[in-house]
Amino acid sequence: MAAGLIAFGGGLLLGTILPETRTEHDIARRVEPSVSTAVAEARDVGRGVMEDVKEDAEHAMEEVKDTASNAGQHLKDDAKDAAERTREDRS
Repeated sequence: MAAGLIAFGGGLLLGTILPETRTEHDIARRVEPSVSTAVAEARDVGRGVMEDVKEDAEHAMEEVKDTASNAGQHLKDDAKDAAERTREDRS
């Protein structure tokens, strides 16, 4: 397995060092419009997903804030009630 990984790495290295052939250049030129279109479509889908996730995250954050605020208010009310009962018990 190690030999296969070494061979693969060597192939990648050679592929980046050696200049492209005319055939590779011709193929790249022919597929470039399709690749550009696919990249643009993927970018648009990614932006749409990002907007959806952003809206969901903002909604969730508002819910967390509301829950924390309500819990804080309940805690404050409970503490106030306990203090009043303590004062009444001492009287």
